[in-house]
Amino acid sequence: MADPFTKAKLALLDRANADPCLTHLDFRVLYYLTSAMDRTTGVARRRQNVVAEALGTKGARGIQKSIDRLVAGSYLVVESGRYAGQANSYSLPEWLEGTNAGSYPVRTEAQQGTNTGSQGYEPPFVHDTSLSLSLVESPESERARARGILLPEDFKLTDENYIWALDLLGVPEAVDRSLERFRDHYRQVAGGAAYSRDWQSKARLWIGADAREPFDRAVKMKRARINAAVDRAVKELDGTLTPTEAEWRAVLSHYAKTEQWTRYVNRFGPDPTSPACHAPAELLSEYGIRKAAA
Repeated sequence: MADPFTKAKLALLDRANADPCLTHLDFRVLYYLTSAMDRTTGVARRRQNVVAEALGTKGARGIQKSIDRLVAGSYLVVESGRYAGQANSYSLPEWLEGTNAGSYPVRTEAQQGTNTGSQGYEPPFVHDTSLSLSLVESPESERARARGILLPEDFKLTDENYIWALDLLGVPEAVDRSLERFRDHYRQVAGGAAYSRDWQSKARLWIGADAREPFDRAVKMKRARINAAVDRAVKELDGTLTPTEAEWRAVLSHYAKTEQWTRYVNRFGPDPTSPACHAPAELLSEYGIRKAAA
């Protein structure tokens, strides 16, 4: 037969396995800590970040919550480290209190089955398929399941959503194009964006954005034209807008014929009779205009 300490641990694990108040992570933490307990002292000393790393969980916060539940359920006794940086110690409640480990409701040999040979005693959770899977399931798969599912291969809109999309986009071809782009997009993305708990709602958002796109594009173009006009007017007022060659030709052609200079001196500067005239020399020569000497 197993020694009292091993019996106590196995009985405790049996109780934890049947406790609906414990999560899978709670059981994994308990199993890890009881396995780490020293046979002589009955104590396991581990930092929470070490436990988290060993169990493949992200951070120690979840481990702390599991330990709190295990303590509340009388599965563990925790003694804080005596100084900063010292790991907490974990032990079985009855063991720490000095009671006989046999006080646990250990099953009889008939209930336990044969314990002879090298196989030893296997607690019931070893043969519990759902629990065994939960012990080896990666945190990433748990997070993925919480995020939702991948887009189904045969995804299509419900009749109600299709009528809504048709009313929004106008013709069946537009609905089909939008859905095709939607499916192509979400089948090639990676990470959390590839999962959803409600693909119908996500498709509605996509189709709604497609319906707004022409309006949004028109608004952006109009806004760009207005901004360009305002920017040009400001530059004309402060004289920082450089005239184009076509504009210089229009001004110089008019001056060559009438000897009247443009009124937009902020942009074109003084007329050729001034040494400060900055009309292009090649254009002045082309129109037969002589610039005053400096």
